[in-house]
Amino acid sequence: MEISCTPDENVFDDGDWELIDALVRVFSSMFHIKGHVTVLDDTQWKNYMTNGETPAEKKKTEAEIDSLFGQADTETNSIWLNPRILKRSYDQLVDTIVHELLHIRFPKDSEEQIMNKERKLIGRFDTLRKQRWCYV
Repeated sequence: MEISCTPDENVFDDGDWELIDALVRVFSSMFHIKGHVTVLDDTQWKNYMTNGETPAEKKKTEAEIDSLFGQADTETNSIWLNPRILKRSYDQLVDTIVHELLHIRFPKDSEEQIMNKERKLIGRFDTLRKQRWCYV
């Protein structure tokens, strides 16, 4: 019996996590973020975001999460990155890490203020905005 294994395009692999860790550390330092930033995987983030919800609410929340590039929780210095969208799209991965870290660095800023800061830093935001997914 032959067993074959193909990479799961819906999860980050070890190489992805190594890159993500390095980028988060470098950008966190550049943005003068106090404390450690934790990057949660898909399962951890969904469990965290749906804690205490009914099964119907949980299903709706998980569907909403799946449509996002990433999210940040400013209270816990945690971010989540969507592997279904960002795996092997390094430009979007970097842009999303920058965006989510800006939320952590400037927790009281509106989404528009964060997008303006991001636009000034990386200058590519207008092309991403046209896609069906969005930042939160």
